Amino acid sequence: MIDVDAAIDTLAAIFEAAPEGAVFLTALGPNGAVHSLASRETDRIESFLQRHDRAGAGLYFCVSTLRDGANGRSKNNVGWVAGLHADVDYKDHELAPEEIQRRLDQTLLPASLVIATGGGLHCYWLFREAEAATPEAVARVETALRRLADHIGGDPQCAECARLMRVPGTVNYKRETPVAVRVLEDRPAARYELAELEEWLTEARPLLTRRPKQGNGAGEPFAAYAGNGAAPIDVEARLAAMRHQGAGDASIHKTQVQVTAALLERGEAIDDVVAKVLAATKLIGDPAWDWAKEERDICGMCESWLKKHPRGEHEPLLAELARLSRFEYDRRRKTEAKRLGIQLSTLDREVAELRAQNASEKNFLPHWSVEPWPDPVGAAELLDELRAHFKRYVVLPEHADIALALWTLNTWVFESFDVAPYLSITSPTRRCGKTVLMTMLYWLCRRGKKSDSMSKPAIYRSVDTERPTLVLDEVGWVLDPKDERQGILCGGFERNGFVEVCEGEGTSITTRLFSTFCPKAFGLIGQLTATLTDRSIVIPMQRKMPSEKAERLRRRDSDEHAQLRRQCLRWANDNAKALEQAAPPALACLNDRACDLWEPLLAIAERAAGEWPERARAAALALSGAGANEDDTRGNELLADVKKAFAACGLAELPTKALIAALCADPERPWAAYAKREQITDRQLAKLLRPFGIVSVTVHPPNAPDAKGYRRADLEEAWGRYL
Repeated sequence: MIDVDAAIDTLAAIFEAAPEGAVFLTALGPNGAVHSLASRETDRIESFLQRHDRAGAGLYFCVSTLRDGANGRSKNNVGWVAGLHADVDYKDHELAPEEIQRRLDQTLLPASLVIATGGGLHCYWLFREAEAATPEAVARVETALRRLADHIGGDPQCAECARLMRVPGTVNYKRETPVAVRVLEDRPAARYELAELEEWLTEARPLLTRRPKQGNGAGEPFAAYAGNGAAPIDVEARLAAMRHQGAGDASIHKTQVQVTAALLERGEAIDDVVAKVLAATKLIGDPAWDWAKEERDICGMCESWLKKHPRGEHEPLLAELARLSRFEYDRRRKTEAKRLGIQLSTLDREVAELRAQNASEKNFLPHWSVEPWPDPVGAAELLDELRAHFKRYVVLPEHADIALALWTLNTWVFESFDVAPYLSITSPTRRCGKTVLMTMLYWLCRRGKKSDSMSKPAIYRSVDTERPTLVLDEVGWVLDPKDERQGILCGGFERNGFVEVCEGEGTSITTRLFSTFCPKAFGLIGQLTATLTDRSIVIPMQRKMPSEKAERLRRRDSDEHAQLRRQCLRWANDNAKALEQAAPPALACLNDRACDLWEPLLAIAERAAGEWPERARAAALALSGAGANEDDTRGNELLADVKKAFAACGLAELPTKALIAALCADPERPWAAYAKREQITDRQLAKLLRPFGIVSVTVHPPNAPDAKGYRRADLEEAWGRYL
């Protein structure tokens, strides 16, 4: 029986980051597609799934959205790619299903979703923002898909952007006993950048190995042409000897692989090789075969051989094509592909890989290259534009638009101040607009950079040389207080934040300081560590109500983003020096740390004049004033509750047992189930109070024997300092 809610929820999670395009569904019977649907409307998808859930049909979806108006499912019709996927079939492995699942849980980057299909697992590594299906992006994604299949022992035939996969929540009727297709693992925080997954898969070694197939001669298909001195084959004789269901050298697959290798070795064009091998195959094949797929397979053999045996004389031309603008490349690609004797898709893939390599060698991202706006820019007008831009796409809490506009502009002048306040975008659950807001910050801030898997050296070297704005959305290590990178984050909010490292070898070892000072924005479900929260302006996001509307944001860069960046740079160039001398009045209602965080933003607001100084002060009090972001560490919680206990009893002294009883009287507070669902003990209470200089003493309660406990007089100083 189909679980429609599970199907809809999982499809929504998979395509959440795809800004547009239809979800393609199909019901496949023994003879192919029975019915198909391309839609983004929940009601139509739900109706389709319920109507076609029956024995003899399997329900599948395309892993990418289709372009609006596309006619059918194909790679050319893909609009947005939602992530990477893999199909791990149990029958292709020697290991038991439980061991396969255990090993998959050990991947360096865990899968966002793991679906049990009955005969294996469908795994998904979802993108934080879907990739637009340009030829360059498709080439990168399919290369990553092949590497992913190699890493986890997946089906290599799944390495395509338009692949069909089973819909979770439906039923697999192909099994002897029908089996529910169900979600095994759902990790909402596991969302990745394509570059991050590429880096992982480039270095990853096989985690699972597929069982070798017997009798197909595919163990090392190009062995005769791998430089081992084997004699060339007689191409015409091999094609003439090829037989349907033939064995050894007469098999179709082995003949195709080795003949394509021989013809390419001679220097023949790939189109000619594909045509020749396909024509020979048609002579002995079944007319009912999928000949379009057969042609693609032969083309894949050719591309695989060319990748292992590149034609070096073409490298200068490929490098030239990679340097062209998209417009110029599109004009030349057909002519050059024909001259090189390769298919267009092969040339597109080679150029895309070279462009990616060239980009990685540069020390900036495309949107870092900004030309200042030609005319002077007024701060008030610019802040109003930024404020309106945020409110256009995200439903924000009160005062958040003020803080976001000021913080964004501050990233362009942060080096004029001694403190770079962090920004913490929090939400209680998914779909609260957090990721959309982080995307806007990425495009609007000075040198916005997303690098979720940065190592400790990568962080301090990047910050020291690039001075970026780090935009860290759902990055797990920022929540781990034991992670060594926490020290960089905690110290990097002020100008004198540095990391000291050793460089060189032997007697030539020297130390070097790297600055960690730069703006950083964090997006997460839940809360940051207490230390990072204390260095942050917190924006608490909530899911919008049906009555609240916001426009849909396209995740790519835009002319509007580019214009705002240019205006921010011009204003920064004109005002940075003056801001170095600015000293806005501190707000008495803020604590010392909050005053430090808001000083740069208040200085910018004072520079803007008009209504902005008052707006900034109101935002500071609302977002960082008393009660806005209360310290939720256990010690501070305990101090507050101990104060309430003393106020309730009106005594000057309380025995420890009586104090614990008062603390545990409220079941909603943490003390009644403090550890292992047991109430807090005398020792645990003492340990939490000791850092505040509070220790137990002998007290003299009325009408009771003397006992260990606590005195109001010993607690009042801590209450005054920390509450």
